[in-house]
Amino acid sequence: MSPQTLHVGDTGGWDYITVDPEHKRLYVPRSTIRWYSTPVTGKTIADIPGQQRNHGVALVPPPAAAFISDGQDGSVTIFDLKTNKPLGKIKADDDADGIIYDPASNKSWSFAATPAW
Repeated sequence: MSPQTLHVGDTGGWDYITVDPEHKRLYVPRSTIRWYSTPVTGKTIADIPGQQRNHGVALVPPPAAAFISDGQDGSVTIFDLKTNKPLGKIKADDDADGIIYDPASNKSWSFAATPAW
């Protein structure tokens, strides 16, 4: 397969990309929206509303949920990977930035860009 270029479009920038190889999806956190697509077609699958300044996405295996860090809102949004519907929001530190899922502890961790000290 030859290399492919995808244009993520819309206004503003984007932060770090998350790849879901199992479901063949590409998650691109936008400045004000959530945009993701299939890497093969580049087609937008869903947009998670209510986001302000996303940084990253942490994917959690079954029950198939994901976490989005939002630095502007100081929160982490949980959404269902099957329906793409938000399941809730958790308060985080201001400028919630990096986010990962740790399978050993079965926890998702969000990190602030600026130390609290």
